[in-house]
Amino acid sequence: MIAPKDIQPFGDAAILLSWEQKIDEVLHVEIIKYDALLHQQYSKEILETVVSYASIAVYLKKGVSPISFIEVLKRLSIVSTKTASSQKKVVCKIPVCYHNSFGLDIEELANSSGLSVSEVVKIHTSPLYRVYFIGFLPGFPYLGGLDKRLYTPRKETPRSVIEAGSVAIGGEQTGIYPVNSPGGWNIIGKTPLQLFNPSKDHITLFKAGDYIQFYEVSLTEFNDILLQVESNTFTVEKEVQDV
Repeated sequence: MIAPKDIQPFGDAAILLSWEQKIDEVLHVEIIKYDALLHQQYSKEILETVVSYASIAVYLKKGVSPISFIEVLKRLSIVSTKTASSQKKVVCKIPVCYHNSFGLDIEELANSSGLSVSEVVKIHTSPLYRVYFIGFLPGFPYLGGLDKRLYTPRKETPRSVIEAGSVAIGGEQTGIYPVNSPGGWNIIGKTPLQLFNPSKDHITLFKAGDYIQFYEVSLTEFNDILLQVESNTFTVEKEVQDV
């Protein structure tokens, strides 16, 4: 387990743990392990944590001093990982329809990349994407693992509304819009799944450290799944692997 390079106060009731500032899967796995250790060791002091690419924001319960807790963490032994919970790789299989009625920018992206639309779909559905953190919008997964052939600059003029479920590419990343929102990413498809639902126990579909595998569905299959989602009868296929 890798110790944070820096621990600093983060407002009046939180602290920020920082590692080397880079997007790296191996480092992120270690950060997730450290986050699990924090919750195991200090559940009485910690209200919640938020993991990002290379940091953890630790929000403390009322009455816990950030300065004092920083000193506690500096003494935390990370030589042994026996106290940390075993890590599992959770792979969520996500259906996406790349039909041009949903993939508003897929033809333009294909042309600019020197690819066919079918090649874009094949490349996009091939990798296993890691969820580095949830942000920007509730339930929006920032994913790592996009093939370099699909790197595409964000649009110069953002759209005023992008529909919930839209699968998009922005720069070197791909992601899914969980709710209707303005946005400047290139839209290549749409999933019928609901990524954010505050009425459920787990209000977001993913969490940091999960993995996503996209798979293509037809327009008919999209509509069938959408009906199942709306009737709460669709189950997202998940595969659990040891890390």
